[in-house]
Amino acid sequence: RGNDNWGGANLILLVAAVTGAASFVYEIVWIRMISLLVGSSSHSFEVMISVFIFGLAIGGWIVRKRAQSGGNPLALLAKVQFVMGAFALASLFVYPHLFGAVEWFAANMPRSPTGTFGYNLYLLFSYGLSGLMMLPATICAGMTLPLLTKSLMRGGGESALGAVYAANTVGGIIGAVAAVHLLLPMLGVSLSIAAGAAMDLFLAVVLARRAIPARTPLFAVAVCVVLVPAVAFGGADARVVGGGVFRSGKLLDETYTTVFHRDGKTSTISVFENAQEINGKLYPQRSIRTNGKPDAALIYGDTSPLLAQGTDEMTMTMAALLALLARPDAKSAANIGLGSGLTTAALLTSPTLRRVDTIEIEQMMLEGAQHLGPRVARAFEDARSNIIIDDAKSYFARNQLKYDIIISEPSNPWISGVATLFSREFYKRVRNTLAPDGVFVQWTHFYESSPQVIASKMTALAESFSDFRWYISSGSDLIIIAVAEGEVPPFSDALFAADGARHYWSGYGYRSAADMDAIFIGDKKHFMPYLESFQAPVNSDYFPFVEHRAPQDFFRKTVYSWPDTFYLPVPVWELVSGRSLASSPRGEMPRSSRAATSRATNLWFDDLQNEESESSQWFAKQAKLQCPILKDGKESPPSLTRYYLQQISGLITRLMPQAPQERMAEFWRRLSADECVKRLLEDENDLGDYIGFWRALSLRDAKEMARIGELFLSEPTREVNARTPFGQTVLLAAMAGNYRLGDYEKVLHWANVVPPTGEPAVEHLRRFIAANANANAE
Repeated sequence: RGNDNWGGANLILLVAAVTGAASFVYEIVWIRMISLLVGSSSHSFEVMISVFIFGLAIGGWIVRKRAQSGGNPLALLAKVQFVMGAFALASLFVYPHLFGAVEWFAANMPRSPTGTFGYNLYLLFSYGLSGLMMLPATICAGMTLPLLTKSLMRGGGESALGAVYAANTVGGIIGAVAAVHLLLPMLGVSLSIAAGAAMDLFLAVVLARRAIPARTPLFAVAVCVVLVPAVAFGGADARVVGGGVFRSGKLLDETYTTVFHRDGKTSTISVFENAQEINGKLYPQRSIRTNGKPDAALIYGDTSPLLAQGTDEMTMTMAALLALLARPDAKSAANIGLGSGLTTAALLTSPTLRRVDTIEIEQMMLEGAQHLGPRVARAFEDARSNIIIDDAKSYFARNQLKYDIIISEPSNPWISGVATLFSREFYKRVRNTLAPDGVFVQWTHFYESSPQVIASKMTALAESFSDFRWYISSGSDLIIIAVAEGEVPPFSDALFAADGARHYWSGYGYRSAADMDAIFIGDKKHFMPYLESFQAPVNSDYFPFVEHRAPQDFFRKTVYSWPDTFYLPVPVWELVSGRSLASSPRGEMPRSSRAATSRATNLWFDDLQNEESESSQWFAKQAKLQCPILKDGKESPPSLTRYYLQQISGLITRLMPQAPQERMAEFWRRLSADECVKRLLEDENDLGDYIGFWRALSLRDAKEMARIGELFLSEPTREVNARTPFGQTVLLAAMAGNYRLGDYEKVLHWANVVPPTGEPAVEHLRRFIAANANANAE
């Protein structure tokens, strides 16, 4: 055991420990680096781990015969340690070039919306990139333990096996702790790899001095030749590694400048600035990214919030606004996920809040967010704001605090670990952390998401919360407000009584609680039957459906098309829920939102009072058209008939369902003044039914919608193609009309008899009506 020819037991155990430490430094840092290449999903993580373990297995297999022979294992180990350190450093030079490969692959890989071939190909591609980075050095790492064990066993018997593995395990633990808590935050990925390589290269010199003294100077010189250039020139441009090429398929160009780029304990955080065009002018925009994935973007500088609004900003402020409208008297709030800091800043506009705790897992996110401009400054400067660096679930479990408001804005659930913030267990913990009458606000998204993933998350939420409501902040972001008991309280205007809050929110276009009606899209009572019809399992920490399905949706760029239903000309929500569509505000509203479309519709109706307006001119134009029915014994040309009816149906399609019933009644009073329309309505043939159908739809006349819809759907002479826009409108109108009349059997009949339309938004509404009919029938 003390044989100097083999270096002594202590040296061997030291080498085992240092080798274990270096290997774990490599593994953790490589995983961070490759996450910036191919994404941070659990599937990508599994690929990286499997490559690392595979490399260890190959190394053990290669060296097995040499370890069993009578040669000098320490001499071979010295060479292996040197090669391992050199390969680890070489990965720094290979790494920047792999982003170009990802860009090419992202532009050319197949993305079938349903098949698995493209996704499996993506995983194989990720495996190949991981292999290029990790395999050479990990193969060497796999050789070290057999050689160390053989060396120690020569003097100590089989007990040496346990000693070597114990030392290697202790070293691995030390290396893992050091990598996460010291090396990555202090040195970054490049210097962390260099630190691990320095350990290996140092061991190579020490072992050479023992086993092959004559070559020790050569080893020392080689170490300097390999290590110094790697430290000086290794690494990649922040725009390359932090630009999220795996998501966008494009590397950031020279129009982006790097404001901040740091490696943290859990993530690499970057802040980039580029120019954003708004209303023909360019404004500086800064975005903060986690492992390359954009988490928030804001216009930088002291610019008008309404002018500088992007979808991220609308979402972040609205999460706070909904909570404050529901609980204007709230004294405490918790915000899960700092992001840009804008949600926290918006919460602090409340004069009643005494404490706002923001729980963020990554310290570098806090440092990066401070570069996003004056609109987030309140989050870092207000004395009521407390930013806590911790995991939200752990923080809630350790503390007994109760909050009046809890907001959860995690990153996308395809990222490893994030799906647990949409799980059954998490929502139970949130419920227990809410104060009596507290409200919970959850952000989620429609983009890169399937109905099954949405259903899985909502089913988990519904188990712990008695009521929730959906509000859409943009075309692809959803804000959910929920309560543990009872119903979501009515919104109050009390927040706007304070001068500071009123000034802040008017800058975003919000002046009263009624403004929220324009973006309300549904509640638990009517959405849960529809969501349950997808039969998705409840997302749970123990059965993580979202964890495994979300990465596939992300890769396929799946889009849950429910927002598209807002622009179909059938007021399904009104007819199913009995809740009339509220008249939307006519003042300034945030752009790029459903509210803007509703506002435009109201302005169109307002213009009817002006004879020179576009709206009035449209009516005047229709009055001059030749009536497309028999007139003076002559039949109008079919082309004119089609044109006339297309003008009417086209306009109604545009106005519905954004216009409330009273507005559409005004439209038909004006339209019916046309003699031609009167004659059309009196026609007993197809033309009369056609124009009558559009009037019934506009006025929410359920009885007429059901009657005429059945005529078009059932009579052979009036066969309607369900794949045409008119056929789809007839189907939804017939189902919604019968639902409103309480004829659930007829609703289910049309749902089952009419073939698929091929239009996702129509199919979602068909499923929505049928699911609610089925629930009522039962």
